[in-house]
Amino acid sequence: MHPKSGSFTSRDRDDQVLAQFGSPGAAARYAAEQEGAGSSARFAAARRRLVLRALSSPPGPEVLDLGCGPGQTASALLPRFRVTALDRSPAMAEECTRRCEGAVRAVVGTVEDLPLLDNHFDAVLLLGVLEYTDAARVFHEASRVLRSGGLLLASMLNPGCPHRVVQLQVKWPLLRLARAVERALGVPPERRHGRVEHGMRILPPRAVRDLATASGLVPAGVTYFDPMRPLPAREITGGWRASWATGYLFEGRKP
Repeated sequence: MHPKSGSFTSRDRDDQVLAQFGSPGAAARYAAEQEGAGSSARFAAARRRLVLRALSSPPGPEVLDLGCGPGQTASALLPRFRVTALDRSPAMAEECTRRCEGAVRAVVGTVEDLPLLDNHFDAVLLLGVLEYTDAARVFHEASRVLRSGGLLLASMLNPGCPHRVVQLQVKWPLLRLARAVERALGVPPERRHGRVEHGMRILPPRAVRDLATASGLVPAGVTYFDPMRPLPAREITGGWRASWATGYLFEGRKP
């Protein structure tokens, strides 16, 4: 069984994702978090460096950024690429358009049912997406819209990292318990501990490779990034150091 933060259905998870990321205020807060000085910003910057390096010799100019959020990655790809940015949150799509000064094609839609043509994109990005979605359906859709020879890049939180183990097995369960106690005691919602429950599911690299293969993609490698201190902040391709990285980037190709 893969680590996850609660027993959620797909609909539950969709509702919670929209609750967490669906408003203009949430989009602005998320963007600020990704650009600050904390662990989220460090993670996002390390992932973005890996993506840009992987796209240094791209198969073509058309890039699809799925779950684009407020557009940090999309803006980093301009003007070299023609970027289509999709998010299920209209607020996120609007923030992405604003950040990119209208230079991207922003689309509101779900990654499990893309409103896009077959065999159209040279590269598809799935960054911070698979944890919140039906990963098998997402891989199928990403493969469908990729051209032959196209590149897929998908990030995932690393479930074997000590930081993630503590987060999944200790911190979040304690926050859920605290909220339950506060709810029973009649504490107003705005004063309760914890964050919005999101039903996030975290997959190990082997599971991601299997999903990619089942969707018709050929796995091309996994790189771990954002290692915990005191390890130096550089990418890791394997070995014991991989377990200290907080995330990994999967690369696949469409034959």
